Amino acid sequence: MRHPLYIIILVLGSWLLAPSAASAQDLARLAETEITGTARYVGMAGAMTAIGGDPSAVLDNPAGLGVYRRQEIMITIGAQWGKAVQTNIPTTVKNYLPERQPANAECPQVSWVISLPNFDPNSKVMFNNLMISYNRRRHYNSEYTLHNNATPSSLADLIVGITNGVGENLLQSDYRWDNPSIGWLSCLAYDTYLIWPSSEGVNNWSSVVPEGYVRNSTYVREYGSFDEVNLDWGMNIDDRYFVGAGLRLFAPTLTQEVIYDEGWGYRNQGLTNEANTVLSAVGASASLGLIAHPIQSLRIGAAIHSPGVMGVTLVHSGEFTTYRLSDRLDETDPLAIVQDRTQYTDAYSLHYTDMYLPLKTSVSLAYQIKNKGMISAQYDYEHQRTLQDKHAIRIGAEYVPVKRLFLNAGYAIESTFTSEDKTTYIQSNETRTDTHFQNWKQTHYASFGIGYRGKYIIVQGAYQYALRDTHFYPHELTQSSEAYQVQQTTHRILLTLAWHSSK
Repeated sequence: MRHPLYIIILVLGSWLLAPSAASAQDLARLAETEITGTARYVGMAGAMTAIGGDPSAVLDNPAGLGVYRRQEIMITIGAQWGKAVQTNIPTTVKNYLPERQPANAECPQVSWVISLPNFDPNSKVMFNNLMISYNRRRHYNSEYTLHNNATPSSLADLIVGITNGVGENLLQSDYRWDNPSIGWLSCLAYDTYLIWPSSEGVNNWSSVVPEGYVRNSTYVREYGSFDEVNLDWGMNIDDRYFVGAGLRLFAPTLTQEVIYDEGWGYRNQGLTNEANTVLSAVGASASLGLIAHPIQSLRIGAAIHSPGVMGVTLVHSGEFTTYRLSDRLDETDPLAIVQDRTQYTDAYSLHYTDMYLPLKTSVSLAYQIKNKGMISAQYDYEHQRTLQDKHAIRIGAEYVPVKRLFLNAGYAIESTFTSEDKTTYIQSNETRTDTHFQNWKQTHYASFGIGYRGKYIIVQGAYQYALRDTHFYPHELTQSSEAYQVQQTTHRILLTLAWHSSK
């Protein structure tokens, strides 16, 4: 028997019943990072692998810690804001405004550098340095609404496809939520009268959605952060070679709410799929780095970061609603309206799994122009075994117009781990009910900064502009031409304050 009106079913599922609890989209979100940290680092677009002498640069290349010759305590504070705009919004959608995000205060970096000189005149090791630091690698914060008024693919078609082959008696069973061969989308759609057995074959299914175009919209809200605590060591060898190693302990959290609405026909019929996901993880990775100073004006840097190992907890809840649909009292006309009604069920699942962040390598060249500044170029490569490889190019420059005052600027372009290749994300026995996925495009960063390095204090400021284009798919049957095209822009301002001892 189907569930009566407004009955909520609460089911606690284990990871044994969740073959794809953590999707490629989850991994892509955790693997994506931002160029953030100290104001100097951000001002140079992160192109500091061959330069060092900065806490955020040390996280990219721990050999940069060997450049230090004194103790230092540093903190960075700032704010970021932005907006997300749908660039292919239908002209029939009225009174639509870009979803502007409020400014969010942040503290992306805190560090303590301990510099230990070697007093043995016969040793080539000049310094052994340690750094303990906190870093916010990414800040998740976005909210927007997307629209499409004419798409031939309905979410109901997807659910019919994954339900075909399942007998109605299984969907009526009190134990269906624990049945590893039945997906929860099938259960929710059956409970809300969205699908019913088809007369075209045994265990085949049909939906109440008629042929033709449907209207849909998607509301997205997410928040969270990727925080890490780091321990780094760096060594200075004869002022010509710098080596280092680092340990990263991280704990990302991401909360996401997605509400998908779909309507069809002139009878104001439709469905709503609300999916809430809370992802949290703890993990660790290690890094090694080298900076060579073969001639006075040239520095060469290289670093490698091991794949990060994470234990992930993922909590998901899904609510499915259909409205103005038949309760099948008239079996000959499943679209007959008996009464206005809204039915829903709610499903809740808890998963535990392991995930791996990508292997990352960086190489960089920096050229110093005597005491007037430097220019730097950097290439980053990231490899993840289940996602496509990611590439980034960063260019930074610093100019010293007068002693102790410096100006910097930078530009970076990054590819993404995702691609336009269509992949099936929903399995027939999936316990999660979120069906959306995103294909992120290139991200561009432009930044500039100004700073003062005194005898005991450092004051730095920076501004960063970031631009990313995204194709958002409500479900996997959505064609590329039907995807929501979203342009996200982010503004960030940072202020870095530091105290250091005299040399």
